Order: sequence, then C-alpha cells, then structure tokens
Amino acid sequence: MKILIVGAGIGGLTVARMAAVAGHEVVVAEKAPRVRADGAGILLDGAALTLLASAGFGLEGLGRPLTAMSITTSTAATRGAVRGRSSFAREELVAALARDAEAVAHVRVASPVRDVVDEGDRVRCTVAGRAMRADLVVGADGLLSTVRAAVDPVARVRESGQVCWRGIVEMDAGSAGTELWNGVERVGVVPLLGGRTYVYVVRSHPAPDEQLVERSALPAREREALSLLRRLPEDRLLRHELRELTRPSWGRGRILLLGDAAHALTPNLGLGAALAVGDAAVLAGALGDPSTLLRRYRGRRHSVVRATQLLSRKLGFLAHDQGAVARLVRAAAGLSGRPAVVTG
Repeated sequence: MKILIVGAGIGGLTVARMAAVAGHEVVVAEKAPRVRADGAGILLDGAALTLLASAGFGLEGLGRPLTAMSITTSTAATRGAVRGRSSFAREELVAALARDAEAVAHVRVASPVRDVVDEGDRVRCTVAGRAMRADLVVGADGLLSTVRAAVDPVARVRESGQVCWRGIVEMDAGSAGTELWNGVERVGVVPLLGGRTYVYVVRSHPAPDEQLVERSALPAREREALSLLRRLPEDRLLRHELRELTRPSWGRGRILLLGDAAHALTPNLGLGAALAVGDAAVLAGALGDPSTLLRRYRGRRHSVVRATQLLSRKLGFLAHDQGAVARLVRAAAGLSGRPAVVTG
C-alpha cells in the first residue's frame, strides 16, 4: 500500500516508521523547510515509550525518567502525583524520531500538501506543486490541519481561555517534576537531562499586553525556575494561547487523521504526545482493507481519546476558573494561593 503522511511531527514520524517496517511504501510530506519541533519540553508515559521501542526507535540517552510528576501547593505540599513518566526536550525527541523514520521511509521537506480528494479507490492530492496519488493519506499536520479541513470542514477549534509561557532553562531541578497550583496560575518545573529544566506557566484570561512577571510568594524552586524563564532570549521564551478541538475528528474514507489533527487537546494532563503515539500504533496495526480501516481505527481510539480530552478540559477549568465551584474545589484541596505572575 502506498501511504502519504502529511506532517513530520511526533505522530506522523511514528506511524511512518511503523507502516514502513510493516512493508508499506511510505512518503512523509512536511511543509516546513526542515523537520522541526515547536515547543520546549514534553512528557511521555511508559506505554508510549514501550510502543516506540517496539517500533525500533532509538531514544536511549534522550529521556529522563521522573520519580514523580506531582501537583503541589504554594507551601510545596503535594496534592497528588503520577509516576512512570519520562521527560524530553521536544526538539531532541523529534530529531531522533526523524532519523529512524528516514531510515525506512521517504521524508520530504518543503512539501506542502493541498487539494486532498478521496476518489474511492485512491486519494489524489498535490504535494509541493506536483500531483500525487496514494492508497491512503494520513493527516498528522496539527491543530490547523489542512487534511482535516478537506474531510471535516465543520470541525471547530475551541479557545481554552488560557495562555502558556514555556522554555528550557539551565537549572538542576532534581529527579521529580512538579506543577504548583495557586488558584490563578500553574507553574511547572520538569527536570531534563544535562542539568536542564523545562519550565512553564499557565494563566487564564490573558490580556494582549500581558508579561511574565515574578511574584515573591513562591517556594524557592519555583521562584528560581520562573526567574530563569523570564530571562530567556525572546526566541526561546515561547508564549501560546491554549486551544483544542471541540471534538475528535478521525477522517473519512481513505483519508485518516491522528494526533493533534484528530483531537488536539489542552496540555493539562501532559498526554498529547502519548496519544499521538497510541494513534500511530493502532493505525499501523490496523492497515489492511481500506474500506474498513477507518471504522476499526476509530473504534479502538475514540473512547480513550475523548475521555482524555474532556478530563484535560475539566482540569483546566478547575485550575483557573474564578467561579464559585472551581474556587471551592481548589480551596478544599488546599490549592488556592497568590498568583505567580501578574499583568505587566
């Protein structure tokens, strides 16, 4: 089967290698002039790491296993934790995935895809200005997917009302990751390899001129991390409005979607990349009769993805909403406090 994968991100590169190793002819089309990774740090759970290892991806020396990823209070008390996560610098992870995908598949950069049309027995499209036909097209091209626009033009992007600053700083933060809640902001401190730390701050209802400004009412670890984050050069201090799809969209016929193109969610659970890897594994394992592929793929992924998407949305509401319900929940959990950043 000839498969065109649109987008050379985590999900696209993962499914590219998995499908190519299974004997399919795979082309990855990336519109950017090089394979690159937007973002700073990223978390993967044990299940995603197992899937990547079984597909032959070599990630040794890139990830840092965390002893825990905990929610903490402004007094540094722990209010819950998950284990089995590993942290990566996103750019390094994508570079490793690209290296191993390119060993078995054709990865083409500067190759935008448009005019995607399912003709029944094949999919016709234009890649870098040239006509191409494939047995299957997989849209792995992110939140603003051009492939999704071709098969589900009514899919809607939802504004979460939250903004996130993030970056990687030179700081040894130990072996455990933390996310401090104080009632208005969340401050994440996630150790990486090499004496580096991934730091992020999430705040709700941003103003257009909002700046990242320190407050003193933080534990020493978060205060140091936030100070270092503020001092990053402009091109390394990232600021994004957090958006998501209102519902998952899996594709139509011979045109399928995965990762953020299918189900972009807010990063409140740190599971976006893991879900993309899971999509890739299920899709690659289901390759066969194209007439039933979408049904089988969607059937195995929709419930778990939708539940995760809604839980992430709810967590963002509980962390940031200033209504009575969210404030009462935070107070009951001891997660209220002074803001970590203010409007500049």
